[in-house]
Amino acid sequence: MAFGSKDLAQALTRTASDGTRNADSLLYGASWRAAKSLGYRRLITFTQEGESGASLRGAGWRLIACRPPRAGWHTATRPRAGHGNDHVARFLWQAPDQTPKVPSTVPPAQPTEPE
Repeated sequence: MAFGSKDLAQALTRTASDGTRNADSLLYGASWRAAKSLGYRRLITFTQEGESGASLRGAGWRLIACRPPRAGWHTATRPRAGHGNDHVARFLWQAPDQTPKVPSTVPPAQPTEPE
């Protein structure tokens, strides 16, 4: 689901695998690389309460927010039927930053003298 501008974000809705070990982590990583190559600067997804998020953590994603359960998706202006995920807390995850973090406390490497 795109929000219309590459300056905003792309939302990753779901991944699926055949159960191969680490496949979901690989898919999350590949999704972020693909989004970056298209010019996106942010990729997000949600997990529901009861899902561990292990695949996201394995791909380097960060948990950035906890969202309370919604009463439902139905509104007067946009009627919707429930699909079983109403009243479930959600967790917002963000793909790793594009630029690596360099600790400021680590001094730059010094050239060594030949012995």
